[in-house]
Amino acid sequence: MQFVYPNTLKSEEYKLVQGTLIIDSGENPTDIEILLSRSIPGEGVVDKFTTTANEKGNFQFQEIPFANNSIYTLVVMYKGLIHTKILDLSKEIQVETTLRIPQTSSDDSILNIPLISILILGNNESKTELKFLEIIKIKNDSSYTYIPGLKPMERMRFSLPKGYQNLNVDSSLIDAQVIKVDSGFALDAYVHPGEHDIMYGYILNYKNQTMNIKKNFWYNTEKIRILAPENLLINLNATISTTEKAEIGQKIYQVFTLENFNKASSLELNIDKLPTPSIYENIENKLNQIQFQYVPISVLIVLMFFIILMSYIRKKLMDPK
Repeated sequence: MQFVYPNTLKSEEYKLVQGTLIIDSGENPTDIEILLSRSIPGEGVVDKFTTTANEKGNFQFQEIPFANNSIYTLVVMYKGLIHTKILDLSKEIQVETTLRIPQTSSDDSILNIPLISILILGNNESKTELKFLEIIKIKNDSSYTYIPGLKPMERMRFSLPKGYQNLNVDSSLIDAQVIKVDSGFALDAYVHPGEHDIMYGYILNYKNQTMNIKKNFWYNTEKIRILAPENLLINLNATISTTEKAEIGQKIYQVFTLENFNKASSLELNIDKLPTPSIYENIENKLNQIQFQYVPISVLIVLMFFIILMSYIRKKLMDPK
């Protein structure tokens, strides 16, 4: 066993970790390197220990320093894929574990979605835009690790409404890469058996006081939960299972639950009673978009006069006297 990056602990408690590496394809695990890392939230990895498996897949880490504030993770790199398992070292002096390396499959029918949560975060009343946050729980219900194909359409795909802006994607998947595709985005990532989280946010602009959104589903989806501020009118083209209210951050939200969407199905969402900015806020928004460094001095003088006049009129209108 090789000991890397030792870190002195105040506690002198040590653990023995023994395990078995199982490769489902039946290949010989001899000399496959296994890493045990110790990390502290907010600090990252502070200790690393390595060992190798024998012909039976057995491996051992001796005298692993233990601290309650640490997270211990087994890591194996095998054929380009990273396999991990979090260990609980708090209960026993001698810890027994098994790390399994599944076979792989590119058949996306092994993936399904137990839950999609769509949170409409409300809007900035001085702008005609809505912010959205979507959280998807994706599940690999098989004993295989899903690996994507080489083409964009062979990767995990997620639908986005037309005209989306400022897309930001995060996930619990290892080494996931975001790829823009028609009508949304794809993730170039492998999916081990079990549940994983994908979260993404974006902005949509609207005109007047209404917005229409269409969501397409690439995987069988068991449940969709939509949360919207109570001042918005929500219409859906699907049967709503339950409707309730919830308080989030001192704000009341409507909660709509829908169930059972098959692969290749869709959902249409109409949002009405959206607030629109006043004429003054519209003018201010337009002015904020101007790159003043490229505007001639004469035009800037006129704009300055207009801004002062606008502020004066607005103050007069708001003054009850």
